[in-house]
Amino acid sequence: MVYNVTDGLGWCYVAYCNASCKVEVHSSSCPTTPIPSTTASSTTAVLSTTTKPTVSTSVPPITPTSTSTSTPSTTPTPDCSDVNPPRKNGESWKTDNCTTATCINGTVTISTCPPVQQPICANGRQVVEVYDDDGCCPHYDCQCVCSGIGGSHTTFDGKTYSFSKNCSYYLVKEIITKYNLTIIVNYNDCDSSDTFCSQALIVIYKSYMIVLTQLMISGKATNVVYVNQKQIYPAYSNSDLRLTSTDMLIRLEIPEISTTVVYRGTSFSIDLPNSLFGGNTEGQCGELPDHLTPDPYLNPIQ
Repeated sequence: MVYNVTDGLGWCYVAYCNASCKVEVHSSSCPTTPIPSTTASSTTAVLSTTTKPTVSTSVPPITPTSTSTSTPSTTPTPDCSDVNPPRKNGESWKTDNCTTATCINGTVTISTCPPVQQPICANGRQVVEVYDDDGCCPHYDCQCVCSGIGGSHTTFDGKTYSFSKNCSYYLVKEIITKYNLTIIVNYNDCDSSDTFCSQALIVIYKSYMIVLTQLMISGKATNVVYVNQKQIYPAYSNSDLRLTSTDMLIRLEIPEISTTVVYRGTSFSIDLPNSLFGGNTEGQCGELPDHLTPDPYLNPIQ
C-alpha cells in the first residue's frame, strides 16, 4: 500500500503498488466506521467496496526509494603482513631445508617434501632411497651395480658372463661425456710361481687417476692405492674423493656423482646412480638401465 487517504467529502482513496511495479488507485465511499490500518483483512474489506467509476483522482507524486548504483570497488588481494619480513600474495620462501612457506590470500601455508612413488627397476634390483643435495627430500633410485670376481662378471642389468683375457679393457665409459668418469680393469699375467695373480682397477675422474691394485709385500698380497702416481694411505679425502680401507678391501667414493667403487684384489663392485648415468654407459659393465648383454670383447684397450 502506497497511501490511504480521504477527500473530506465522503470518498476514500487507496493506492497500491501492483506486481508490475505500477501504482493502482482505488476509490470508494468512506465507511462510517474508521478503517483499521493494522490488519490485512480490514484493508481487503475496503477494496471490496464498489468503486465509483467517474471519480477523478490526483495521485500524489511518489518518491522512489533511493538505491545505490555505483560500481563495486575491487578489493586488493591481502598480503601476509604478519610475517617478518612481510610477504606479497603468492610469494614463496624457504623456512628451512625441508619446508617451503607460501603466502596465499593473507595466510601462510607450509608445504613439505612431495610424495614420491617407487619405480620398478628394469634390472630387477631393489630400489634405494636417495636424498637431494640439501639432504632433505628423498627420492628412489634403482641399484645399478656391476661386479666381477675372477673372470666372472655381472653387468648393470643383472646379466652374467665370463671373461678373463690378459689385457686392459673398459668396465665403464660414458657414451657422451658428462661427468668425466672412466673405469678400466687390468688383468696381469701370473708371476713365475703361479701363486699371485691379480687385477687392478684404474678410475679416471676429472683430473684424477686412481689406481687400486695389489702388491706382494713380505710375501703377502696387500691392497695399495695410487692417486696421480703417488701412493696414498687411506683413510684419505679431498674435495672430490674419499678413500677408506680395511685389510680386505679399498672403498673409493665420489660424492659429487654418488659413485662407489669397492676393490678386493680378486673382485670388485661398481655402484653408479641410474639418475646420472642411465642410458649413457658402455663397456664390460653394459649400458644401464636397458637390458643389454655386453659383448665380452667390447672396447678393448689393447
